[in-house]
Amino acid sequence: MPYTFTSQHWLAAAATTALIVGCTQNNPAFRPTSASDGGSGSGSSGQTSDPTTSDATTLDVPTTSSGSETEATTMGTTEPTTVDPTTGEPTTDASESDPTDTGETTEDPCDLCFGEGAFCEDIFTLGNCIEACASYEMCEGDELCWTFDGISKCDMFEADCIAHAENYQGFVGSNRECMTADDCTTVEGHCQVPGGECFEVVNKDADPSIIGGIIDGWQETGCDKEPGVGCTVCDGQQPPDVDCIENLCTAI
Repeated sequence: MPYTFTSQHWLAAAATTALIVGCTQNNPAFRPTSASDGGSGSGSSGQTSDPTTSDATTLDVPTTSSGSETEATTMGTTEPTTVDPTTGEPTTDASESDPTDTGETTEDPCDLCFGEGAFCEDIFTLGNCIEACASYEMCEGDELCWTFDGISKCDMFEADCIAHAENYQGFVGSNRECMTADDCTTVEGHCQVPGGECFEVVNKDADPSIIGGIIDGWQETGCDKEPGVGCTVCDGQQPPDVDCIENLCTAI
């Protein structure tokens, strides 16, 4: 029996033809992704991806090299790093060293002194003043520092003489306290005793007979380095003026 196309058959055939023709065109939904598209496709068909690209954002850090200096820029901050040219290892930048280290050596200032040459700091210590700067050395063994005719030096003394000299200095040192200048006076001393002066400045509570007895014992023991001479440097000298300075009787 012959097959006859009706109008319904022709409409169905036309629709089928249009569907086939449409499927042969490029469908954006199934178009493969290219590098120029600026994105990646979706779905399981026609999807491509860059294996070197991850979802996390990566910040490229450019580096520049000039000689042994390398600068690394991180988040807008430039940090200079010095590289050892022989080992390639980073070294400490000189600008990062201790800012308080100036490289200068500070020495304690010397004791200020007046005049030039040797002097006795005390009966055991010889001082030397050079350009207003004092240096010191201790007398050795049975030596005491004493001054005679303007010359100071360490010299040997017998044990009894050392005892007399210590008693002499002990008397003067223990009788200098004061409140006002009116508390102070002078007593005769002996210049050949180490540390001795023509006149010693003491307070008015000091008993002159005590230091007089010490001087007698010194001379009777034969402790004078210049026997029979006494203290000619004291001849004609007048006692010094005195004052109470920092609660100590002092010659002025």
